[in-house]
Amino acid sequence: MTAPGTRVVPPNTVPPHDEPLEQAVLSAMLLDERVIDGVAALLPADAFYRTAHRLVFEAIVAVHARGAALSPFTLATELADTGRLDAAGGREFIGYLLDAVPGAANVLDHAAIVRAHHARRTLAAQLQQAAHALTADRADARETAQAVFSQLLPFTMEGPGAKRGFVHVKDDLWPILEELEARRGGGERRGIPTGYPELDDPIGGGLQSGELMFLAAVPGGLKTAVAINIALNVADEARVGAAIVSAEMTRQKLHERNLATVGRVPFAAMRSGAFEDDHWPRLANAAGRLSRLPLWVDQTPRPAIGDVMAKCRALKGQHAEIGLVVVDFIQLLQRSAKGSRREEENRSQELTDICYSLAGLAKELEVAMIATCQVDAANIEKRDDKRPRLGDLRWSQAMREAGHFVGLLYRPKMYTREPFGPDTLEIDFAKARDAEPFRATLLWEGKYMRVDSLKRRAREEFRERTDYKQPTEDAADAADAA
Repeated sequence: MTAPGTRVVPPNTVPPHDEPLEQAVLSAMLLDERVIDGVAALLPADAFYRTAHRLVFEAIVAVHARGAALSPFTLATELADTGRLDAAGGREFIGYLLDAVPGAANVLDHAAIVRAHHARRTLAAQLQQAAHALTADRADARETAQAVFSQLLPFTMEGPGAKRGFVHVKDDLWPILEELEARRGGGERRGIPTGYPELDDPIGGGLQSGELMFLAAVPGGLKTAVAINIALNVADEARVGAAIVSAEMTRQKLHERNLATVGRVPFAAMRSGAFEDDHWPRLANAAGRLSRLPLWVDQTPRPAIGDVMAKCRALKGQHAEIGLVVVDFIQLLQRSAKGSRREEENRSQELTDICYSLAGLAKELEVAMIATCQVDAANIEKRDDKRPRLGDLRWSQAMREAGHFVGLLYRPKMYTREPFGPDTLEIDFAKARDAEPFRATLLWEGKYMRVDSLKRRAREEFRERTDYKQPTEDAADAADAA
């Protein structure tokens, strides 16, 4: 792929640019040195289409960086000393710039337009270069697509007010204080609610963007069920976009489980076809409800982590509302599509790299991420206490460092075979960054493939009894105690 600023354009096409606007930016920098830092933070030198403009911009920044007073004389001297005065248009062009605009009031708006033109030129060059490589049969289609997705994402996610480089602390503090003020008294929801107060309350109201949560269990320990139910709750109740990367389950099977969960139709009936009369209206209603959710599913057996990252970047670029990504499960991910014997021999290191890649992706896309994984079931079977421990994860150190939360799932009925009583599910968050370690107990309704919240049930029942639409904090505490 070409480097940013390389001019590769379709034949007979003039790349997008605005020379008078570029000159206006340079003129404003000459007239008022106070705007130089702001413009330099917003624009790279190659954002200027004309070579002369780029050279003048670099010289202005260089003079300003030395602390010297900027004037037509010092600017011309800088260009002459570096042997670029003639290429920059000479002293006549510098004099012309002084009359290009009357002032510097709108320089940042003008710079933003120059930057937008540069982005369009860069994208056009990258796409043309990719097309040329593909038609010349010199590039792998998948690798080229991944590169294009990665290059497109920053432009699709970047708004007009986006900041580049360092940001002064004062620019961040006031928005944070405003957010804290809004949170005071419960005025604003913090994070993305999972639908389970047992999880949300200890971590400050829900999942946070840029954070990675691991859910680990033995095979059949409901890690997938919990992750998918959270994705459903996030999409349905929080109305936040959710994406599921399913490396094990097919899309059809996942949708069937979701239909059972939402429609309250026994999953066994869906598998056998033994439907009752009231099942079809429930399924139809559930299908309509699911179809309206901001929920996306990718089904790829044993995907390469690079493919996963490229697909997530592309989806986030197309749907900015994506706030949660679920990856199920990481043992099925590979470092590359073309595995090597060395990678197979060093699987632990490969999975460590995958953990850090997922953590980086969560920060890059500004989404919350949940990744499921399996623990060493053989090791657990040897113990009287079947609860998983961090040591049952062979790469637990990587998870502790890469993940904000590590939840270890334990379902007692897997080992007691007790036919009576609730089918509970314990999630021990042995690692919880920015929070104390805690344990959440949920309820498994296997009939509907549904993970339910005992605390939420209690709160809803309490609201119904007291006729409160929004209980106070004390009332919620009373409901939890009940």
